[in-house]
Amino acid sequence: MSLKTADYLEQELNYNNPLVRAEFRTDGVDLFVKHLGKLVPASTPQLSFLHEALIVHLDRIDVDEFCLANRLFPFGFQYPDSSLSFESQIPKSVVIDPTISFGCTVLVGTGIPTAVLAQRYKFGESIFELAEDYRCDSSLIEEGIRWELPVAA
Repeated sequence: MSLKTADYLEQELNYNNPLVRAEFRTDGVDLFVKHLGKLVPASTPQLSFLHEALIVHLDRIDVDEFCLANRLFPFGFQYPDSSLSFESQIPKSVVIDPTISFGCTVLVGTGIPTAVLAQRYKFGESIFELAEDYRCDSSLIEEGIRWELPVAA
């Protein structure tokens, strides 16, 4: 981060000691800071807004206390409901976490590999049966199966 960026964060966003206080994100090119619940460009302050897709992508990455990426919520099935915001249509039902199942995609909060669900479903088990076996909500089971077996176009 340049001194110009640090000065901007201190003057415009009232961040004292921005290197200590700010939560930074990057898309590999530009630097962003979380401010009042939104991502704001820090490396190019002249931008007045961010493209919605970039924000959605960055918000699907969890970081640890050292601001290193440690979990990813990949995109999967999207609900075509125009009354909902874009962000709310992308559930965080599936996670990739290197500390769970060697980084395989699993259902959030359960550790159940989505590949196992899809395999059992392909062999004839119903979503209801899988939900009972894993003591899990059937909508979460369905999302895991959708992740592995997307509907053919």
